[in-house]
Amino acid sequence: MERPSSRAARRSFIGGSDARIIMGNDEAALLHLWQEKRGEVEPEDLSSNLIVQLGVVTERRFTIPSQIAGLGCRATIRVRQQRQSG
Repeated sequence: MERPSSRAARRSFIGGSDARIIMGNDEAALLHLWQEKRGEVEPEDLSSNLIVQLGVVTERRFTIPSQIAGLGCRATIRVRQQRQSG
């Protein structure tokens, strides 16, 4: 289960999953997302979802090195891509 502080933080930005809903054709999902972002409904608990768990691990893998190096996530991903292609 997410901590209340991280739930509040997620309301302040649009993540990849949110973008998929926004660009999709599911009106009910779009309405639910809008209500979540406004704090009118609680977000679905996805902590037991394998895809979400993999995303959390992947996010940590890219975020922690960038914080140590003082870089943003985009810079870290670019460095990793260059290392793999070079």
